[in-house]
Amino acid sequence: TGVPTNTSLVWNIAAFATDYDVYFGTSPSNMPRVANVPAQLVNNPPLTYSWAPSPPLCTGTTYYWLVVSRTNATPVNPAISAGSSTQSFTTVGAQSSCSSRPGDFYGDGRADTTVFRPSNATWYIRDPATGTTSNFQWGNGADVPVPGDYDGDGKADIAVFRPFNGTWYVVRSSDGTGFAVQWGIGSDIPVPGDYDGDRKTDLAVFRPSNGAWYIIRSSDGLVTLSWWGVARDIPVVGDYDGDGKADISVFRPSTGMWYVVLSGGGYLITQWGNRADDVPVPGDYDGDGKTDVAVFRPSSGAWYCRPSRGGPYIARQWGIGSDVPVPGDYDGDGKTDFAVFRPSNGSWYLWYSSTGTAAVFQWGTGSDVPILKRP
Repeated sequence: TGVPTNTSLVWNIAAFATDYDVYFGTSPSNMPRVANVPAQLVNNPPLTYSWAPSPPLCTGTTYYWLVVSRTNATPVNPAISAGSSTQSFTTVGAQSSCSSRPGDFYGDGRADTTVFRPSNATWYIRDPATGTTSNFQWGNGADVPVPGDYDGDGKADIAVFRPFNGTWYVVRSSDGTGFAVQWGIGSDIPVPGDYDGDRKTDLAVFRPSNGAWYIIRSSDGLVTLSWWGVARDIPVVGDYDGDGKADISVFRPSTGMWYVVLSGGGYLITQWGNRADDVPVPGDYDGDGKTDVAVFRPSSGAWYCRPSRGGPYIARQWGIGSDVPVPGDYDGDGKTDFAVFRPSNGSWYLWYSSTGTAAVFQWGTGSDVPILKRP
């Protein structure tokens, strides 16, 4: 117990191993593969290998992990591998200060494929890894879905913003109770995020008419007001400096410019995206705990991402022009996956960053709203 939230997993070298699969999670019976660590095939290899989870772990939480060593023969015969025993540890601090990954309604560290159906105001949730499904009626047909971890229990809460009266309606996943707060007006764009770093989602809106951001901090109830952006800008909230706080940020379609106010101090102003139809799809594609600038180009179905850690940009063709981009961490490896929802057939197309494999399944209808849609 008392393990730091920025710990690394360390294991001993295995004979004849060419690489190691790392499995990690909060349940010993449900540990997804989160990483593959190559072995150093040299005369004097290191005696130990390691892998660090990203972003930082939740406090007061018990984690389970194991490592499977692979050899050159494993691809031919998967039985030729060796797994360690399951290890566990508990992180320092009190339990509950743990923020979920976007769209993670089950709290297992993976985004769920979820749609909101305006015709009956019902949320349909599916865990792509286990196939577990659930549905919940909340809101009305004109509401805007705004899921987030408003109670800080590590699970996304079902929530809507009602433009008609500027009111937020939230169901806490921790106890099933709801609350309503009037915050915003009909023309505002809801921009929920953890702006104060307390691992709870804050109510916030961006007002295009004056470029103002209105935020209620969940940590102390104080209101902050910032001016950043112009009328046609698209809000692209994310943690671009990796300090655990959402940064006020916009994408300007007319120029392909990103304007970010870093909560840790300073600004990020950069050009990324050069076509009028580019859709901003920010996410942590390289797993370093910082949001990367990225766009989806409908004209070609291609994704273009610039990793925050540096190095060559990432490009992948994944989708067609009519698809809705829904980036999220669907495999729980700490990296955002390329993903699209296709309204024409209600299908999801996911590309898992942990394995480099695809998953396709039908979940939803053409009129449904995928809750991780961008922008």
